[in-house]
Amino acid sequence: MNRTDLVEKLMNKKVKDYSFTVLFFVIFAFFAIFVIKPNLSTAFSLQKELLELRALDKNYEQGILNIVNFQSLLETKREDFFLLDDAIPPHPFISQLIGDIDRLSSSSGIVVKKINIQDINLKETVVDKKLRQISLNLELEADFPKTHEFFKAIINQRRIKAVKKIAITKSSKEASGSSTLKIQFDVDSYYL
Repeated sequence: MNRTDLVEKLMNKKVKDYSFTVLFFVIFAFFAIFVIKPNLSTAFSLQKELLELRALDKNYEQGILNIVNFQSLLETKREDFFLLDDAIPPHPFISQLIGDIDRLSSSSGIVVKKINIQDINLKETVVDKKLRQISLNLELEADFPKTHEFFKAIINQRRIKAVKKIAITKSSKEASGSSTLKIQFDVDSYYL
């Protein structure tokens, strides 16, 4: 096949149409692979990132709303913060604790026989603010109504006290409403 035959066959309308169509599909495939596909993958990845950012924005917005709500709650309760310091003081304040129990027992008509304080270091200077406890063992004597008044008064105090153990026994064998009871109980109080 010589050159003129080849040119003549290429100039044929049918060959020209097929050549144009093949060339068009080759160029279209090139654009589809190297131009359109990266643009589509970028568009889909950007769409996915947009959805993730919207979800993240919603989470941040919810967090900010929670902080604002907490802040407004703190503002409304600010004048009651001293109650927290009364409930769990920053130091043991053992003399105040014993004084409270002594006042309560005096006002209730209870006789305090013994108060034992478990080991506590009054000189410690701890930087961390973890909850510590003071353990008291008390031995009291009184009749039932006075004992009831004493326990109600302890419950109504601001400083938190947890009664860990209580033992109530009669000191005599008589069975009257005014018989003396011997009360032994362990109380834990807390401080920071």
